[in-house]
Amino acid sequence: MPNSPQQQMLPALPGDDMLITQALAAAPANAKHRQLRDRIRREFDAHRSSSDMIFDSPAWFALQTWLGGDQVADLSLVYQLASSSLDGLNWLKNMGMQFQSDTIMGAGSMYRRTLRAVQPNGVGYINTFTEALDSRPHYRQFMETTVTGLIIEDGRVVGVNATGRYGNKITARAGSGVVLATGGFAGNVEIRQQYAEGHSWPYLGPTLNTTNVPGVTGDGIFFARDAGAELVDMEQLQLLHVANPSNGMINDHASIPQGTSGNLFVNQEGHRFVREEGRRDEISRAALAQSGGRYFVIMSSEVISNPAVNTTLDGRTIKFMLDHKLSGYVTADTLEELAVIIGADPKNLVAALDEFNHHARTNTPDRFGRVVFGLTMEQGPWYAYPRAPATHYTMGGVRIDEHARVLRPDGSAIPGLFAGGEIIGGIHGANRLGGNAIVEFVVFGRLAGANAAAGL
Repeated sequence: MPNSPQQQMLPALPGDDMLITQALAAAPANAKHRQLRDRIRREFDAHRSSSDMIFDSPAWFALQTWLGGDQVADLSLVYQLASSSLDGLNWLKNMGMQFQSDTIMGAGSMYRRTLRAVQPNGVGYINTFTEALDSRPHYRQFMETTVTGLIIEDGRVVGVNATGRYGNKITARAGSGVVLATGGFAGNVEIRQQYAEGHSWPYLGPTLNTTNVPGVTGDGIFFARDAGAELVDMEQLQLLHVANPSNGMINDHASIPQGTSGNLFVNQEGHRFVREEGRRDEISRAALAQSGGRYFVIMSSEVISNPAVNTTLDGRTIKFMLDHKLSGYVTADTLEELAVIIGADPKNLVAALDEFNHHARTNTPDRFGRVVFGLTMEQGPWYAYPRAPATHYTMGGVRIDEHARVLRPDGSAIPGLFAGGEIIGGIHGANRLGGNAIVEFVVFGRLAGANAAAGL
């Protein structure tokens, strides 16, 4: 989140300011872009004249999000996302949500503004919402229940029809509005091929792993479509580069605070091949072009000694992964020995690390365009584990307005129907920055709920 208390404690790195000046140097694509750019320039100059801490603002967050999605998204909605993010964070904290004390650059987030929950793997958010809802007298949760369609009366969405675990029919009627928060369709092979194969990616078939759970099928998007909703950006699908090559899992990925600690990707031959803290789609495309369509994450003892790194996303330690021979984690005392274990040329791996350390020491851009480094990696033992891209997120979905109302193709709102989270389109464009999915469901999910309850 921009300007969270944790982020405000971060000293600026040379690469942070370089990212900003590069973005400000680009010619504006339209009037809104020009206004946003000029605002950021004023904010940045004022900040840097009085502080040597990292700069951030809702305007900079919005511009990075919009540029990171190739200027495809609705810039007004993007700014709404960014400007409401800190308020959303405080809302979560007021409900009891706990975050770790550091601020990192999450995978593909492009900037050091990522906050991590204390409870990993989404559990913290689910528990926080569940505990808050359990205190509401009219809250009721249906498990193992499949929605089959929306109920529309006199042009207004008034509820849903569903089928229970044993085939029993369920009708849920809404007093003032229905909120769709059913996610995307990256786990649905047929639908992702129909909409996105040949557009965002050449192949999205069944042999490409997904990070999604089985329930992510996109049903809610098509319920909205059948009610008259316009669908936008459906051809935009994101691959995530940090998946387990064998099963698509991402929970076993080490939580590396990119930009503050070492982070090195090498291919099967031991060469660097990509900007490690760059865009997710760029890293995924580069990884798919390597031998076997995979690569290795290399870490040193300096990195592992950071408590924030020495765990996977589901809380297991690197030592646990090594001891149980999980997910391909390996270690060796020397870099040359590590290269042999992963099947790479030792000379190539040593050269890759030398190149990485040179730019980390000198704070200079490398040949891939990486500008944010941090710690050098010089001390063994050395660690490695394999990763590969998998389908992860769909940027397309139903079109909404600034009130989170679902819109028809003519721009009119469908009475009684609201949406938030991955089901909506127009927020991320051609590429979603890492961490923005959480910001999206908090900002627009909260907005959708409030406006539905108000009967807007």
